[in-house]
Amino acid sequence: MLPHMGDSVRKVLAENLVRLMEGEGLTIKQLHAKCPAVSTGTIDRVRREAVGLSVDNLAALAAAFDLQPSQLLTPGLKAAETVDEKLSRLVDEKLSQRLSILPREGPPSNVAGIGASPLGAIRQRTQLAGGRIRGTKGHEAAKTSPSTTKKPGK
Repeated sequence: MLPHMGDSVRKVLAENLVRLMEGEGLTIKQLHAKCPAVSTGTIDRVRREAVGLSVDNLAALAAAFDLQPSQLLTPGLKAAETVDEKLSRLVDEKLSQRLSILPREGPPSNVAGIGASPLGAIRQRTQLAGGRIRGTKGHEAAKTSPSTTKKPGK
């Protein structure tokens, strides 16, 4: 795809280079470190539309962004994500992962005191008496044992 009428090749190249550098959060020096074949001065002049690039330098810059050289000359090339967008996406992903481990419903009804229904609480309050389990309906029932029972006549 060729640049649109009115767009100069230098302008398209400059806009795309600036957009890609911003998208990866790169300074001119950092881009030069990724692409030592192109000097920092040349990178700066390309960004300002002061110069074009040789085919070799165009290929080297494209390779620094994992692109084909022709992509740098395509109007409206978009960076994959800006640093802020990437950070925001990563935070959202981590937060979603952590929230996904939380229970989606309330606690189970057998958890004492939390989320239990009144009827469930009454059923849980039981007492062992005379070998049987009886519901106490929230009241403490006296234990009955043969030793505490009075026998008539004694």
